Amino acid sequence: MGDWDDGQRELHHRYDWAMRSWAESNLAGVASWLDPSLSGLPAEAFVKRPTALRGSEVFNGPLMHADLVVSVGSERLMHVEYETSPQPDFAQRMLEYRTRIMGEYPGVRLTQHVIVLGDGRAQGYDDVEAYGIALELHRVYLREHDPAEYLKDPLLALFAVLARGSRREREQSLGAAMRLLRDSGHPLASRWYACAKTVAGIRLDGSTINRIEKESMMDLHPTVVDFFREQKCVQRMVEEGKEQGKLLTRERFLLVLLRTRFGDCPDAEIAARRLVDWDEEAAIAAITAAADVASLLSAQPPMGLRRTEFGSTRAPR
Repeated sequence: MGDWDDGQRELHHRYDWAMRSWAESNLAGVASWLDPSLSGLPAEAFVKRPTALRGSEVFNGPLMHADLVVSVGSERLMHVEYETSPQPDFAQRMLEYRTRIMGEYPGVRLTQHVIVLGDGRAQGYDDVEAYGIALELHRVYLREHDPAEYLKDPLLALFAVLARGSRREREQSLGAAMRLLRDSGHPLASRWYACAKTVAGIRLDGSTINRIEKESMMDLHPTVVDFFREQKCVQRMVEEGKEQGKLLTRERFLLVLLRTRFGDCPDAEIAARRLVDWDEEAAIAAITAAADVASLLSAQPPMGLRRTEFGSTRAPR
């Protein structure tokens, strides 16, 4: 990472976490996107391998940590790095990664891939005239792709905001990605949604991201209730609460939704108790539109709606 200050280092770790969470959630999908020739293989063919790489007797040095190493069957390895903006030592690092990985997995073909999230170029040792050596390095520069390319698939939706476009176009791409993930019904959509919000910080500031999220959630689709209810953690809590009455079931449902949206926030339980008397869809709409849990502690329910049974919406007669 070079001589980065603490702020840059913190951002790097945040984006790195988001990309690792995204990639490890669907190894087959990510690997097949990087190399379409793998798309016909079953999911079990892709196995995550340790990313802590030791030095060898010849190339000694401190432990190195790759971003992702995946085996594909018994004769193929993929090494993937996520770069916000490649540093000057990038080519040297990739060469050392290759040396260490090949030392740990002798006789296996290794391909190396880099996903460039922001600006800069990922230089490699692929010029025989200049370096006397050529190493295969597959580069993906997200900024050179049309955002529509990533809005066809929930797995790739997080990249839309990092794709080609002006600031205004990137704002629109982020909103489209949020709506796609929200309405997709994919079991991993909530994880990918969190990753999309995080990597959006490479191109947009936090207040803009929160505004776009609020605007995107205002047109709440009816299936969002079903989406959250279908999550395994929600199903488990609902089953546990059946013997204790609908009020507890509703509160636990709202608590799961709050924690899915904001993480394990200490005010989540207070907010869930406050929202339990709201109409269900109004409560969910408030949670999805809120910038943080604190704003829900003083929120007022919409006029003309009263609490209903789970899954129904009625105005008072």
